[in-house]
Amino acid sequence: MVTRCKVWRPKNLQEAWSIHSQTGIDQSCFVSGGTWLRTQWEAGLLNSPSDIISLESLEELKKIIVQRTENNQEFVKIGSSTTIADCIKNPILRKNTEALVMSCEKIAAPSIRNQATIGGNILTAVGDTLPALLIYDAELTWYDGKLFESELLEKWLITRQFEPHKNETRLLVHINIPLEENSKKSFYFHKKIGRRKTFTPAIVSVAGKGKINNLNNFQSVTLAVGGGSSLPIKLFEAERVLNGFPFSLSLLKKVHTAIFDEYVVVSDAFMTDQYKKTVAANLITAELCNIVEQGGDQNAVG
Repeated sequence: MVTRCKVWRPKNLQEAWSIHSQTGIDQSCFVSGGTWLRTQWEAGLLNSPSDIISLESLEELKKIIVQRTENNQEFVKIGSSTTIADCIKNPILRKNTEALVMSCEKIAAPSIRNQATIGGNILTAVGDTLPALLIYDAELTWYDGKLFESELLEKWLITRQFEPHKNETRLLVHINIPLEENSKKSFYFHKKIGRRKTFTPAIVSVAGKGKINNLNNFQSVTLAVGGGSSLPIKLFEAERVLNGFPFSLSLLKKVHTAIFDEYVVVSDAFMTDQYKKTVAANLITAELCNIVEQGGDQNAVG
């Protein structure tokens, strides 16, 4: 049940954190889009806060820019309050992180995408963008009121796996994605299977990217899977089986087995764990087969 609460509208990060500290970390909540939080409050799955700290006025959290590290490595910096709709339209993301854009296009309905944010999707820990972000080795930037801290998304998800009920006390401010040079032999994909195309978690969501070299061997392939209530993971064993080897039916069978064995998922009221594992393995191997049939010259797979 949603109860009455006070809404604060800070003008910057420091003011937002000051309000958070004054009102009580356990009693207040940062909100940007609020689409997922609202469903949780209305269903009674989360306690409604007494104070809501709106981040909608913080323009610094809505920008998407390209920056360089001290080592001259380029990366895309995405503000956590950037809406899903803006992620889809952004030319920087469409050029450099196509699988992420695909994942955004499959989230809920346009009205939800216009309000929901990429930061909120990440903080659910089961959002559809997570497999795509994992294959790009995305890094999260947090603010704790004093310092900014960087953490690999993969590491954060592993922590959530062992402490699923722990509340995140830091504020997510940016998502950073290292840039890579695309070539004609580069490929990427994102696939989602769900019960309906609305505001429900995917049954299975998979993402992948890589290259096919001049010897027609798979190279630099990264794969990830998520869906339902299971936390997304990278598929390291399946990547190991693929990388450095040419396409063959026997290789696909090995990849299928590796995904089935590596993907840890639980049954629910609608589907068994075996079904979900099979769907994930089928989706990825089908995409790899499709990529090879098109000669590896594939820069967009839906």
